[in-house]
Amino acid sequence: MQKQSNSQPEELLISYIRDLKWGSLEITVQAGKPVFIKHAYRTVKLTPEENINAK
Repeated sequence: MQKQSNSQPEELLISYIRDLKWGSLEITVQAGKPVFIKHAYRTVKLTPEENINAK
C-alpha cells in the first residue's frame, strides 16, 4: 500500500484538533476529505471536584 500525503484541509483539521486539546468536533466530509467543522464545543462540569488533599 502506498502512503498518501495529507491534503491541505486534512492538515488544517489535524492542526485544529491538536490546538483544541479538549472538546468535541462534528466534521463534514465530501469525497473522502474534510471540508467543514460544523460544531466545536466543550463540556464543562458544574459540580465541584472532591478535594483529594482533604483530611
